[in-house]
Amino acid sequence: MPENIARYITVSAKVPVDFKEKLKRYDIPVDSLIRETMEMEVRRRELEEVDEDMQQISEKLRKISDEEFARIIREARYLRAAACRARSYSTSEPSGHRVRDPTCFR
Repeated sequence: MPENIARYITVSAKVPVDFKEKLKRYDIPVDSLIRETMEMEVRRRELEEVDEDMQQISEKLRKISDEEFARIIREARYLRAAACRARSYSTSEPSGHRVRDPTCFR
C-alpha cells in the first residue's frame, strides 16, 4: 500500500439515546468532535511524557559539575572542528574544482 494513502479504523461509543438526540438537535458533528477530542488527549499525554522525561534528564544533569560540562563542550567543539577540517575541501563541483564544504562554519 502506498505511504501517502491514509488508513482509518472506525471507533464507536455508546451514549444514552437522549444525549444522542441533543447532539442531533444542536447539530453537533460527532465524528469531528470525537476525533478532535481524541487528538487533544493524545497530545496532552505526549506532552506529559515529555515533561516527565525532561524532569528525569534535569535531575541527571544537576549531578554533572560545571567543569565537566565545560570539558564536554570543548571536546565536542574540537571533534566538530576536526571533522570539518577533514572534509572542508572534499566536495567536488561538476567542473572538477574542489570547493569548501558549506556545512562547516568557521
